[in-house]
Amino acid sequence: MKVFAQLQRSSPPIAARGVHWFYALAAALFAMIAPASARAGEADLVVPDLATAMFFGKLDGKMLLTFGLAVCLLGGVFGLVIYGQLKNMPVHKSMREISELIYETCKTYLI
Repeated sequence: MKVFAQLQRSSPPIAARGVHWFYALAAALFAMIAPASARAGEADLVVPDLATAMFFGKLDGKMLLTFGLAVCLLGGVFGLVIYGQLKNMPVHKSMREISELIYETCKTYLI
């Protein structure tokens, strides 16, 4: 009798367990009866013409994207330069051992 009483106390009431199923059923029913326009996908999006869109008053969309691409390329070059400088820095023997251990562990995990 004690075991049954413990099970009753530890498990949630039936009404609480049924709430999740109710929400799932309500969402499924809503998805089926929702109008088709509410279920539009990415293919239905209209992309504006970037040549006619203006940003900051004088900058058109294509120039803004070109400027963003140039910033990304400069960031990549900066990252490569810093990587080269860090790679050539002197390192303590114990630090290199720990680094190689971490590298081998990660490589093994990924394989």
